[in-house]
This record gives sequence, structure tokens and C-alpha cells, in this order.
Amino acid sequence: MTPRVLMLISNFYPSLGGAEQQALNLSKALVSRGIKTSVITKTIQGEKSFERIDNVPVYRKIQVLNKGKWFGITYILSSFCFLFKMRNTYDIIHCHIADGLGTTAAIAIKLLFNKKVIIMIASSGQGSDFHTLKKSFLHRCCLKLTHSADKVISLCNLSTKELYNENFLKSKIVQIPNGVNINRFYPKESPKIENRIITVGHLTKIKGTDILLQAVANLKKKGVSHFHVDIVGDGHDRTYFENIAKDLNINSYISFHGDSNNVLALLQQSRIFVLPSRAEGHSNALLEAMACGLPVIATKVGGNLDVINNNENGILVEKENPEQLANAINRVLNDNKLARQLGENAIKTVSNKYSMEYTVSKYLELYNNLLSNSSVKK
Repeated sequence: MTPRVLMLISNFYPSLGGAEQQALNLSKALVSRGIKTSVITKTIQGEKSFERIDNVPVYRKIQVLNKGKWFGITYILSSFCFLFKMRNTYDIIHCHIADGLGTTAAIAIKLLFNKKVIIMIASSGQGSDFHTLKKSFLHRCCLKLTHSADKVISLCNLSTKELYNENFLKSKIVQIPNGVNINRFYPKESPKIENRIITVGHLTKIKGTDILLQAVANLKKKGVSHFHVDIVGDGHDRTYFENIAKDLNINSYISFHGDSNNVLALLQQSRIFVLPSRAEGHSNALLEAMACGLPVIATKVGGNLDVINNNENGILVEKENPEQLANAINRVLNDNKLARQLGENAIKTVSNKYSMEYTVSKYLELYNNLLSNSSVKK
């Protein structure tokens, strides 16, 4: 039995955060393998209610009222109505981000029609999905319902530990990492722009951009001046970070690019990738930089600890430590042999463990096992 998969996610293209990007890439990869895959997400003003994105059907049908508790209630009801209407077109509901209220509707459909439900834990640590799921009575009820899912996907070891702490059955937990398209993200055989340092991500405090800015000021104070930092991404704290750069008098070292459709080119012309996050799930941006052969410097949080072996395929530093981050940057800038070794090992790591091919194969195995077990029970 070939699985039919419905991806359920609150936000989707053209919004492309980490979870959204992974949902899109996974859906495209599944469709390319002949797996019937579609996406259900919230309506977006100005966007079509239905379209195909690289052969993936995308339904923007979840309608909400942005008025306090009515947001959650209308989200659940709208999701349920769509899932009910389309119930004969899918076998598995794959929920991205556990704090999405749509997971409650998915569990209700599972109980009524014996559909299989998979819930992915998108974030761990300080920004964990579980933090959101404990903020209100409605969310706490949703958290209890997630235990009824057939499988819960953990992206990294920290997330798995959090699931254990929340008393999820070990038999329900499956650890599958995010995957990167290594046919799209790869090193470019041309000279890199001299000493460009890049970071990619939402401009929010949890991403630690302020720590990177303080590290830049630290380098400047030490007389290190032969570098430039490209900050790619946007978010509600952008002005805050721009003001920090101004206050530290490092504007000449920094370029704020905002959201970019040219991330690949920016990575390929960079010398170092930095991820200064206070918390992480399993960073797509980190994997993409490693696939491009960049030496990476990241904080000791979340999935970073699974991906990076310190001083082998990247460098790990303590979070909230701009001086340590500055020292690591300076070290890579001044050691071409180290930079080359880190970059070469990063490519091998992604190719062997974090390619989209590997991730898709793991999901196909999971989908087939779920449907196989269901057939046996019948």
C-alpha cells in the first residue's frame, strides 16, 4: 500500500522559516518519489487558497479569528472541517510543529476514522514546542492529546530527552533529523570573497544575533579588521540588532540583508558560517552551510551538539559568550589549514548523515511500517 500523506503546518510558503522550509523540501522529495503528498495550512491574505508548488498541492484553508481564545478555537474547528472533508484522500497526517493547534484536530480525525498521525517536535531547549504547549489551558489540553499520536518525531537527542521527560512512550518516539538537498547546496569552485562571515536565521533574540555583534566589537577592539559579517534574515528584533550595531560602532563591519532568495550564493562566497543561537532544534541553515563546505562555528545547544564534533567538522562555543565566539572566529580566519579541514569534514558529515535522501528514506520506512501494522490489525 503506497502511503498518502497530508502535511499539516500552521504557516507555509511564502513564509519560509526552518519548519516551513523543511516541510516544503520533504513534500517535494516525497512527490518526486511518487508518494501522494499534499499540504494544509492557514489562509494568507493575497495568496491563493490552492496552488501547486513544484507539483505539491497546497491548500490554504485553515481560517482563524485573531481575537484571543477564539484564535485557538477557530483554528481547531477549521482544521477539523478540512481534514474531515478530505478524509478519503490521505492515510497519514504528518503534523509539523507540535505547538500547532491543528494537531488536536488531527488526533480527533485519528480517533474517528483510524487515520495515522505523526507529530514532529520542531524546537527544543529554551524555545521548545513544549513551552508553548504549557502557556494556556487550551494548549495544555492539546499537549495531553499529543500522547495519542501514533509516532512523535524528535529531530535531535535533546528533543528526545524532552519527550522522555514529558512521559511519552519510548515506543512512540522516532528520531529523524532534518535533511538538506545536497544537489542544491554544494561548494562552489571559485574564489570566495575574502573573509566574509555569514549567519542565517530569524532576527529574534533566541537566535543570538546580539552575541555575534558583541563578538564583532570584541574583534574590533583587538585590532582584527580584515572581515565583514553578512546577517541574512528578518524578524521583529531587527531594529533592536541594528541599534546594537550602531551603539557598538561596528556598522562598517555589518550588512543586514533581510530575507533573501539568494542564500546559496551568499553561502558560497563566504569564508565562515556562525550560528550564535541561545536555543536550536535542528538547524537547516547550519546543514546548508556545512553542505557548502563552510567551516561552521555554533553554540553548544540543541541539535548543534548532534551534528558537530568539536574541532573536527566545526567548532562549538558556549552560548552567551561573545569573547569565546570572537576567539573562534579569529582562529578560523587566521588558520587556512584548519578552515579547509573543517569544511571538508562538514561536507562528509552532511552527505553521510543529513542528506534529504537519507531523511526521506527514514520517513518512507516509518510511513510504510505504520500502514503495514494497521493492515495486520484489520
